[in-house]
Amino acid sequence: MKKYNAKDSKARSNTKIGKVDELTETVLELEDDEIEYRAYIGLDVHKDTIAVAIAEPGRSEPFYEGEIANTSLKVAKLVGRL
Repeated sequence: MKKYNAKDSKARSNTKIGKVDELTETVLELEDDEIEYRAYIGLDVHKDTIAVAIAEPGRSEPFYEGEIANTSLKVAKLVGRL
């Protein structure tokens, strides 16, 4: 499986989600062996909504966080909360 590199992505930056861009840059600066996962996030994406589940490392089952609207602003707000 080819490793994903966000720097090669053709997605355009949205000024409304600048915090997400800053977070992406921070993660890209880290080496793979320096990344520590604090939680695993599951997103079930639909046209109008995104269902969110969170699993902490070492836990057997994820817990359902709820649903958010499928908009860049709501996704940025979710990332800020996490």
